[in-house]
Amino acid sequence: MAIQAFLEIQDTIKKQKISHFALSLKEICNKLNINNVTPKSFRRWFKTELSKRGVRVEFIKRMMGHAIDVEGTSYEDRVNILYKKKIDKE
Repeated sequence: MAIQAFLEIQDTIKKQKISHFALSLKEICNKLNINNVTPKSFRRWFKTELSKRGVRVEFIKRMMGHAIDVEGTSYEDRVNILYKKKIDKE
């Protein structure tokens, strides 16, 4: 019971943070007369800008909240690497 209640509280907090960010972003964009900006489009723009400026991929992934293993490779990248190796063997 206590664990379930804790998880529900954590989920609520996470949703509140996300909605607060979305509202803040909307307010800032309105003040600057910028249209059609969503949290997702802002996130993509931010990642692209970091990449263009030569920031290391591992650092970008950490900033974006992606899981990074000890070697600095995300789970998704490792799956893609293993899949590619499997295809190459066939």
